[in-house]
Amino acid sequence: MLERQNDEGLNVLADQVSALKQITIDIGDEVREQNKMLDGMDSDFGRADGLLKGTMKKLGEISGFKSTSHMFILALFIVVVVMLVYAIYKFF
Repeated sequence: MLERQNDEGLNVLADQVSALKQITIDIGDEVREQNKMLDGMDSDFGRADGLLKGTMKKLGEISGFKSTSHMFILALFIVVVVMLVYAIYKFF
């Protein structure tokens, strides 16, 4: 009788360990998949950063401004103009 209860307890424990193992495997798979996505995003942001730096350098050469504050003001002006144009087209 006692041995049968122990066997039943061991079976329940084995089932729980098996379920926990499967959950752990699923978590590992999910982590690997998300790491792949993050690596892809990192390279995309790296390319975007390079493009933005190149654009800002060319914009600085065109405008003749060497100061970063002038470049910031110019970039801010461009952003504001784009937002205004977007707002005008969206609401009218």
